Amino acid sequence: MKSLLPFIVVGLCAGMYFVYIAPTLSDINLKSEKKAEYENVLGRVKELKQQRDSLSTKYNNVDRSDIEKLNMIIPSKFDTTYFSNDLDSIASKYGMRVKNIKINYDVSSVEGDAEAGDKNYKTITAGFGLSGTYDQFISFLKDLESSLRLMDVVSLSVKSNSKDNGNILDYSVEIQTYALQ
Repeated sequence: MKSLLPFIVVGLCAGMYFVYIAPTLSDINLKSEKKAEYENVLGRVKELKQQRDSLSTKYNNVDRSDIEKLNMIIPSKFDTTYFSNDLDSIASKYGMRVKNIKINYDVSSVEGDAEAGDKNYKTITAGFGLSGTYDQFISFLKDLESSLRLMDVVSLSVKSNSKDNGNILDYSVEIQTYALQ
């Protein structure tokens, strides 16, 4: 019996290894891999938090006047009254008056259909008339060009004013401006 006891102990140890220790060791290795994945994800989360905090700090340090200027370039909402007053104030600098303002919202860009592409802005077309000398009108266009609001002149027509000796001209202007959705 003494000679069989070591073989029985070795057999029991081998059985314990295959029945309990090997599956437990496999489970431990699997959990170690999961732990490494979680630590990797937590490290990435910490990086993203630092990046978020850095961007938040940069955003909060932007001057309010700069944000207002950016909102002038492409406003979040198009305000017809404000736009009309803005045009009229530019024209009045040169002794001109804006008349017959017609605003047209481009429906395709507002809805963002497949043909127009998914735009993050809408296009507003505005037509209006002016009367004045050529020099006044050129000054008006230069001021319009240097305005903070993003505008594109789409069409322009000039007619001679029959009431004057040809010095005063009637202008018809169509521009496009933009607003965020």
